[in-house]
Amino acid sequence: MIKLISNSDMNKLFPSSNTEQERVLAAITKLIHDYCNTTFEPTPRVSEKYDSISEIVLDHRPILSVLSVTDNGVHLEEDAETTGFFVYEERIILTDPSRKRKGVVISYTSGFYEVPPLVEAVALELARYRLFQETEKGTLFYKTQKMEERAYEIDEELSELKILSKLSRWVQPISSSLKRGGGPLRLGVM
Repeated sequence: MIKLISNSDMNKLFPSSNTEQERVLAAITKLIHDYCNTTFEPTPRVSEKYDSISEIVLDHRPILSVLSVTDNGVHLEEDAETTGFFVYEERIILTDPSRKRKGVVISYTSGFYEVPPLVEAVALELARYRLFQETEKGTLFYKTQKMEERAYEIDEELSELKILSKLSRWVQPISSSLKRGGGPLRLGVM
């Protein structure tokens, strides 16, 4: 598991207790992983099936490498203009799709080689917020350090969710079955 907050920052916030540091770090890491639906580590994805269309947005992003792509049982080559595919950060473009339902099978690696700096900054801000909540016992006021100007301000509406919302760019979909035609969607009035 990757560390979202450095040891020196944790020592500054919680100088007296290593167990407190570990507890807070584990809680914040889980909170960020649950919110973003990713661990930010390179993760192999094997044999994910998609409908055979020209543009396929993969379930897990960003794409670090593609191991194999088959369309209706035919192995495709990367950067091949006639029967192949092109890889972008969040999607794969097929040059000549077969148009078969669940006909494309992709094995790839997704994630990050390094944790984005904003994710680390949000993790540190969450640790500060938790420390403040524990010392002030639930007061609504919190001194937050704005990332843009590095000045402290009082924020009456701050919450963990508001801090986490800065990570909306990295939130992975829970399921993309509806966008890929995962079955009938029935809407109606009872």
